[in-house]
Amino acid sequence: MSDTGDAELFNACEQRVIEKNREYLSQHPDVLAMHLHRVASKQRHGGDMAAARNTVRQILEVKPLDWKAWRRRLTW
Repeated sequence: MSDTGDAELFNACEQRVIEKNREYLSQHPDVLAMHLHRVASKQRHGGDMAAARNTVRQILEVKPLDWKAWRRRLTW
């Protein structure tokens, strides 16, 4: 499988994890943010910067004062 295919598969799997656990994650924004930080890092290291930036935006929607997300948004 190509790197692009791997990245798309990873993104789809992570999205399913979030959708499957949406109720729990909506009650625990810290857990969701932690998960999304991990996803953003893997996306960035995989070369999918657009997806990584989008994931950082999702973190900021959940936790607008997350310093790590703001740092990533400003540097990525």
